[in-house]
Amino acid sequence: MRSRVYRMAGLLFAAAGLVVFIVLYLQQMDGDLSRAFREPFFVVMLLVPFLPAAFLSIVSRRLERKYLKMVDQIKAARTQAQ
Repeated sequence: MRSRVYRMAGLLFAAAGLVVFIVLYLQQMDGDLSRAFREPFFVVMLLVPFLPAAFLSIVSRRLERKYLKMVDQIKAARTQAQ
């Protein structure tokens, strides 16, 4: 259950990160893509809004793997008991 909550929160943060990315890009670079690539600090600054989404996605994936492993162990225990 927590895995799904983290996944949804990650998607919300990704959407918010995209909005922040677009606003920063349009305000700072005025739509000039080549200028954005020439300034490495700006590229890093644009990636920062996506960090919470990436972190939540990683945590969600780990929790999901733990859950699936636990379910497999329960299934294996049931088949051995029969």
